[in-house]
Amino acid sequence: MSAGPSGFYGLGRTPSFWLLGYAFLMLFVGTTIPTPLYRVYQEELHFSSGVLTLIFAIYVLTLVPSLLAFGQISDRIGRRSVLLIGFSLAALAAITFASAQGLAALFLARAMQGVATGIVAGAGSAALAELEPSGNSRKASFVVTAANASGAALGPLFAGALAEYGPWPTRLPYLVLLVLMLPIVGLVGMRETVAKRRPLALEFRLPAVPAGIVKEFAFASAASFTVWASAAMYLTLAPGYVAMLLQLDNLAVGGVFVSLMLIASAAAQFLGRPLPFRTAMTAGLALLPLGLGSLILASPLHSAALLLVGTLVVGAGHGLGFLGAMVLVNKIAPETQRAEVTSSFYIVSYLGVALPAVAIGFGAQLVGLFAAVAIFSALVSLLAIVLLAASRRMVSVG
Repeated sequence: MSAGPSGFYGLGRTPSFWLLGYAFLMLFVGTTIPTPLYRVYQEELHFSSGVLTLIFAIYVLTLVPSLLAFGQISDRIGRRSVLLIGFSLAALAAITFASAQGLAALFLARAMQGVATGIVAGAGSAALAELEPSGNSRKASFVVTAANASGAALGPLFAGALAEYGPWPTRLPYLVLLVLMLPIVGLVGMRETVAKRRPLALEFRLPAVPAGIVKEFAFASAASFTVWASAAMYLTLAPGYVAMLLQLDNLAVGGVFVSLMLIASAAAQFLGRPLPFRTAMTAGLALLPLGLGSLILASPLHSAALLLVGTLVVGAGHGLGFLGAMVLVNKIAPETQRAEVTSSFYIVSYLGVALPAVAIGFGAQLVGLFAAVAIFSALVSLLAIVLLAASRRMVSVG
């Protein structure tokens, strides 16, 4: 046990680091539990695919203002108190989902998840970078991105299985999540990493990005936006697309394909750790058009194999692209503005989740699911190719 700057005794650096990593994992498990359940909600409450994607997107539409308001607060008052507020709100969101009886409750629970993630994202990423025992920012970046992808993969997997084969399909997954979140209470004893406090100032403003890192920051953010746009499609409409292609009405199968994409992402991040950030990002961007192309061809060819290949390739592209972007942001962010710069990065990344998801959801209403997925995939692939061309002109970061 050791004393942090606040004077309270708590966990040492290493236990604090890994407990916070676990907390991140559970946070992202919670955000993707609804994915295979959207079809159940849709059937029970009779809403369209456009409304479905709005429920998904309200997460980001509340997350971004939360980042704007809270992104720099932990730099002033410390990481621990901000993180405890964020994870408490995440638990309250799970309780709201578990007790939801109508559309309003679903929007409210999803909004609370967005605010919770916005509170935690910048402070948690900065804390992990500061708590890593050897000061290895690459390892801290890997823990953040792997917890993100692994947690997001586990959510649809166990939620789909519990909903298909267990009782209370729209409640049991959240009750299990709440049990898994119990160890997060230990963050009360987390080592505080902000030694010099400043007065609290809640400001609703864009987090600042220092002028000297704008070019590299813009490239990393654009790459992250692109890979998360492809992930957004899986997290909203993939279960329906899989059911249409395979002609299977099984919640677990839809959840499995979403999980496979995110498992491939986590595996790519693990295997890609030794790669330079530029190599990881460009490899991820190059894989996206290949994976999305396979996904589209799978439907007219009625090929489950192409669907599987496309899912794994998109996942690998997402993982490598996001890992490389996160490492670059951690490398260039000044120590005194790390949470603020990280929050700016997350704002752009999560806009890549929300805006395309809403567009493809309402597009599916207008032109049909297959056409909407095909058009969306073509646009994301084009953006990836443009960024690949731009990467050759990016200034190298030492």
